[in-house]
Amino acid sequence: MAPSNTLKPCDFVIFGGTGDLAKRKLLPALYMYERESRLPADFRIIAVSREEWSTEQFRDYCEGEDAVKGFLKGAWEQSVWDVFRRRLHHAEAQLGESSPGLPNLAKILPMTPNAPLRVFYMALPSELMGPTCEAIRDQGLASGRDRVVLEKPIGASLVGAKQVHERIRHTFGENDIYRIDHYLGKETVHNIPVLRSDSSLLGLLWDHAWVDRVEISVSEEVGAGDRIEYYETAGALRDMVQNHLLQILCLVAMEPAENSSKATLRVAKCEILKSLGEIAEGDSVRGQYEAGSGMPGYSEEVGAFAGVDSLRRAPNSTLTETFVAIRVRLNDNSRWRDVPFFLRTGKRLDRREAQVVMHFVTTPTSGASVTPKRLVIHIQPDDGATLFVSVSGSYPSESADAQLELHFPRAFPSSRTPEAYERLLADVVNGDPELFVSGAEVEASWKWIDSIKEMWNSGTPDLRLYPAGTTGPATGEWPHDGRAPKKRG
Repeated sequence: MAPSNTLKPCDFVIFGGTGDLAKRKLLPALYMYERESRLPADFRIIAVSREEWSTEQFRDYCEGEDAVKGFLKGAWEQSVWDVFRRRLHHAEAQLGESSPGLPNLAKILPMTPNAPLRVFYMALPSELMGPTCEAIRDQGLASGRDRVVLEKPIGASLVGAKQVHERIRHTFGENDIYRIDHYLGKETVHNIPVLRSDSSLLGLLWDHAWVDRVEISVSEEVGAGDRIEYYETAGALRDMVQNHLLQILCLVAMEPAENSSKATLRVAKCEILKSLGEIAEGDSVRGQYEAGSGMPGYSEEVGAFAGVDSLRRAPNSTLTETFVAIRVRLNDNSRWRDVPFFLRTGKRLDRREAQVVMHFVTTPTSGASVTPKRLVIHIQPDDGATLFVSVSGSYPSESADAQLELHFPRAFPSSRTPEAYERLLADVVNGDPELFVSGAEVEASWKWIDSIKEMWNSGTPDLRLYPAGTTGPATGEWPHDGRAPKKRG
């Protein structure tokens, strides 16, 4: 459902304000609040970039078909844009270790006793986050009650994440740091704790006595595209598993929060991350798409990339993974004793789909009964959940499969489901940290990811090639359960 709250007065500063994230997600999300009359009069949006543009030039740029207007599609209304446009401002700045500071931004943001809340959004590579926060402090732009938003990934390892955190904490307190993972803003994902609460029907099934295994998958039809420079440094493990898939795993596996405290939720997720078992040989598969279905292979795309000389290399010389499948075990966890979790993600696959599938144990029946078979939590492209059950009558011949569905758009037909960034930006401005990631979570996830990367760097397992437009490497190469299916009774 669309959030009903109006945002608080704010100066919303986007570093990287002319970049891909700003024009595709951030500015369209704020525009939707304008369209629904939820932005107060004293709400400004300041884009900071290297472009030597005036504010009017930036406003004109945003109105272009290849910028904000183009990504709003059917939501564009000229009358709404005319109002929203006046909120937009631009400040040129050269960011980095040798930055001359932020004098142009300071002209737009003078420090006055009645200055509104300031939100500093870091739509930047993580190596620029620390220097930029220090520039904010040195320029006198931090009032002590502002907030900073960190866009993933934060660092490229545990060491890197700790370095970023240390520098940012010189300017902002931990309670003012909002680490964003947009998957947590998706309707189904942030409702997982509600679906599995102890007071719900599904909550009664949420443990090893009923669950045989859990699969969490995110499939993408697109390739690396114009993110290939970043992707060569990250790969699917760091880009998708380290944040999105592990956060979903936490929401599925954590203990139900005993109260509504935001801190309690973060602690529960961090406990799951710290319990992730060591990955052994045979627990992971990494792959890379090659040419197929009329699309080039990843190595060909890297070889043709002209943006950075260091990325120009011979075809087939890159070992960056575009597909990952991992079997995960949780150590010292009584709820999920002997229940494996399977994480899987990849690019250039045969479909765009994200879901959680919980397979229930086989249950012998006698007489009339309804027994669960599996639960599918749909994340994208559709929102909702489907419970597949087996319905048995009084006689063995009287049995059939059925399904119970919850589809959010149909359940709330009068409400528009907001995009993930809409929900999350409102939570930042209004001071609700529940759907954001703590520093401890980030560092715990990197510790586990680093151990996998270290194993891969030794050459285990081999990189498996798969044709673009397929399901990935042959399923026989994926990590498998290796157990006989569990049975109840």
